Amino acid sequence: MPTKSSVTKPHSGWRETFNQIMLMLILAFTFRVFVVEAFVIPTGSMAPTLKGAHSRFICENCGYHYDVNYAGPRSASTEINIPRFTENGLPIHCSNCGFRADSAQADRPLIYYGDRILVLKYAYLLRPPRRWDVVVFKTPSDPNLYHYSQAYIKRLIGTPGESIMILDGDIYVATKPDPSAGDWQIQRKSDVVQDALWRIVNDSDYAPLGLTPESRAAYETQTVESYIPWRSGNASWHYTRDETGARAFNFSNLAGVDKLTFDRRTHERNKGPLTDWLAYDQNASPSGQGMLYPVSDLKLGLNYSRSGGSGPLELRLSKREDIFTARLLPDAVELLRADMSDPEKTTLLARKLWKFDARPVRVEFMNLDYQVRLLIDGQEVLATTPQQYAPDVELLRRENTIPPYPTTSIQARDQVCSITHLSLWRDVFYTVRMSNGAPVPRGGPDNPVVLGKDEYFTLGDNSPLSQDGRYWTDSVHLPAEDVEAQAGVVPARFLLGKALLVYWPAGYRLYYDSAPDLIPNFGEMRFIH
Repeated sequence: MPTKSSVTKPHSGWRETFNQIMLMLILAFTFRVFVVEAFVIPTGSMAPTLKGAHSRFICENCGYHYDVNYAGPRSASTEINIPRFTENGLPIHCSNCGFRADSAQADRPLIYYGDRILVLKYAYLLRPPRRWDVVVFKTPSDPNLYHYSQAYIKRLIGTPGESIMILDGDIYVATKPDPSAGDWQIQRKSDVVQDALWRIVNDSDYAPLGLTPESRAAYETQTVESYIPWRSGNASWHYTRDETGARAFNFSNLAGVDKLTFDRRTHERNKGPLTDWLAYDQNASPSGQGMLYPVSDLKLGLNYSRSGGSGPLELRLSKREDIFTARLLPDAVELLRADMSDPEKTTLLARKLWKFDARPVRVEFMNLDYQVRLLIDGQEVLATTPQQYAPDVELLRRENTIPPYPTTSIQARDQVCSITHLSLWRDVFYTVRMSNGAPVPRGGPDNPVVLGKDEYFTLGDNSPLSQDGRYWTDSVHLPAEDVEAQAGVVPARFLLGKALLVYWPAGYRLYYDSAPDLIPNFGEMRFIH
């Protein structure tokens, strides 16, 4: 006798299919409402962390890829009308070597859509917002235009009960209602957040060809070295290719010394090396982005291999009156400090045993948020303590002059060594001056932000172009919803969630004209930090 099956066949296939579709739609709707929601980035206020509508360039001199903002018309909608091309007419320069883009590219560049992101809604029901989170919120700005319905995205800088001050490009926080100079504490980022905030100054892996804007079709019309900002003192350093084809700086002198110095004047005419100049902002105005400020928070990265000799390799970074040196000996590393008035008189801050040989190691030396760090192969080996190095807040607040440009150099002595993958980066620099030189309405050293209960302060990563809490003029008065907040802050009730993922990065258009960006740039998919 045949046995009965434990699975019964549905009486109606179409009804079962309909039920499954409805279930999927309900789950998708529930997921969107309660878990994540998609948003588009329309503008460049968070660039280059998150990109709005932009043009893409590849430098024909060094091959570096960089993006430039599309300054389209603003409206009350997050979906702005993006043409296929835009009439530019402004000079565009490479963010790496300063080479001017061909007018055929720069005058009428192709426009790409902004990043599309997923936002983790109600994330802050599980934990409170943290400094440096990238948050999405209903903007308190322009209530007559947006009616508190427009979503903005910025980086969270201040939390309830704190006083926030932007000073020399950095963020300072005090928790006392009327803080004195000693109450302000500089705020440092985690490594994962900092990685999103480094800005390129120069990368030697993108080797210039020696072109000139006037005769770009003729290769080697200038010497290649004329585009390389690292200058040798007595020609003991030699710029060449290593066995893998990578650009290398080689030193071979067992009884001599020579220094590679970064010369910002190499690209000074076309961009602002060691300033807060940003290639992304070149469409902002005929002058680029207004005033430029020297940035001393730098990271020097390189691969170092030593094949002979007993002398040291010394990496140097300066900030204002201080010079910090990372000394790499054959069997140890040292961290030293000196004053600009007497650079040869050094103080040893830290020392650790470390063996160097012909095997290349990745070295990163940085002066960041008043902490100097030396990393080897990703491991922190030496770092200053707050007792050894800390900001003089009172002096910085009194100072009205533009600080001196930083210096950076690499000196080798009595050895045979090679340096490859040499790069220099700067930190994000938060500005307190508008393009005309006037101070911002709030957040600077003369007008810190004092946050009340349930008030947050946010800034854009692209500080010169970001319309954020420094500029908002409208307070929030919604008695029916029990929401009151001063101008320039985000009420807690306005927070929509934490930015999680770029799921559709600056997509490509399938057709020439007004078609949507149907093809995402898969290589740019990333988590947001």
